[in-house]
Amino acid sequence: MAMKLRHSKLLDGLPMRTSGAGAGLDACGWRRIRQVILCAAMVLYLVGCATPTVSPELSVRSVSIGDAAAGLEDAQLVGGKGWDWGRSILCEIDGRCALFGYGNKSFTESTDFFAIGEGADGKPAWARTYGGTHRELLSAVAPTLDGGYLLAGMSQSLFFTSMRVISPSRPPRPIVISIDAVGEPRWALTFDAPAVWLFGAAPTADGGHVLVGFIPGIGLPNPIVAVKLSAKGEVVWGYSYNFGVNAFAAAAVSTNDGGIAIAGYSSPDHRPAQNALLMKVDDLGAPLWAKLYDTDGRQCALSIAAMPDSSLVTTGWSVASSGTQRVYAQKVSSAGTPMWAFSLEGLRSGMGRHVILGHRSDMLIAGTMADGPHGGQDGLAVLLGSDGTPKASIVIGGPKDDEIRAAARLRDGRYRLFGSTESFDAAAVDALSVVWSPQSIRGETSPGLDPKPLAIHEMPSEVVRKDLEVRAVRLPLSSIESTKLIIPTTKKQ
Repeated sequence: MAMKLRHSKLLDGLPMRTSGAGAGLDACGWRRIRQVILCAAMVLYLVGCATPTVSPELSVRSVSIGDAAAGLEDAQLVGGKGWDWGRSILCEIDGRCALFGYGNKSFTESTDFFAIGEGADGKPAWARTYGGTHRELLSAVAPTLDGGYLLAGMSQSLFFTSMRVISPSRPPRPIVISIDAVGEPRWALTFDAPAVWLFGAAPTADGGHVLVGFIPGIGLPNPIVAVKLSAKGEVVWGYSYNFGVNAFAAAAVSTNDGGIAIAGYSSPDHRPAQNALLMKVDDLGAPLWAKLYDTDGRQCALSIAAMPDSSLVTTGWSVASSGTQRVYAQKVSSAGTPMWAFSLEGLRSGMGRHVILGHRSDMLIAGTMADGPHGGQDGLAVLLGSDGTPKASIVIGGPKDDEIRAAARLRDGRYRLFGSTESFDAAAVDALSVVWSPQSIRGETSPGLDPKPLAIHEMPSEVVRKDLEVRAVRLPLSSIESTKLIIPTTKKQ
């Protein structure tokens, strides 16, 4: 029997638009619902129960989340006094890591990006927020050549420039912020046109970045979009790629030959995701190949990683003809030819959210599963061998909802997992960090995952590339509300 995925603050963060599930309600109905919600919120505010008291102080608390025999250690809650969602993590070989996400009514009164830089000792060295007057949701993070970071997402805030006022936007507008190695903002911009939703970012060899997403248009079909920015934030090129069906880009990765691989899915006629989608472009944005992949049921690619042999691995979810959703993983050659694919039938309502190159030739998938063994939604991590065989796995959670959204490789066969939790005495929602040392036995498959091989049929696509007139608007740094967070001087609890 298919498990029901119950609603959770962790699933959506702060949604900016109504999902398709409510498309049957007319505008008037939604207006009434909105008025009721706003009135209820005002009542709560007046009685002093609306939100926790915000504070620009970072909290890092050690917690116990599982048996040390499972390979889990150094579990921490990271955040403020409100709602904090962990979304990305990048780590260096010397153990220094940077954590990224966004918070609501936590460090500031609005919803802002946050970034936390750690030293080699694992303790926070700096922490800051970045945002505007209302709401910024983080979608992607990529490193820069000089040790800084590029943050990309969507904004519904008010910004002032020397020439005009950037008003709050519905739907939200893109926002891109470049910060240095200690979190200091260097430049920020938005796109006045087109109305792109950004979901992925990948660095290029010349110090720039390629941002990917899609244009949510009224007409059909929606194209995938890729925009290249220089290291200084100048638009180098921008293109739309029309697959002939609605197409959505969810992630991007730099390839060994200097190109960019893009992962996503197709969705004919605004129906749910139908086929996983992969496309590779060169450093000038010209398509090298583009393919859709079909199996029994539907599948969606949400993350992509490049392997040392130039192959590509994606993860996301698949829904078989029976209607059950499972973690989905696929490996293709550098030319997009399928090598293997499978779903993990043992993970109820599972979803892969992030895939990375692991130690040796392994791969690691981070994600979620609903109705987990701890109750509610749980986070998960799965270690795969080069042939896709699951070697080890861990399910992380408490009595409420938990998720793992990102992972990074550490030394000595270990991995840093990062996500969010409502459990473990979180303030409201806290970012969750934990170190995992997979306990795998050579030649054996991790029990309980029940990997099911999938027959993949590739469908080469004729992609129509068009020049995109990208009107980037530079945002004065004075309009970016960046708050330095207070880092406790005491040791971690």
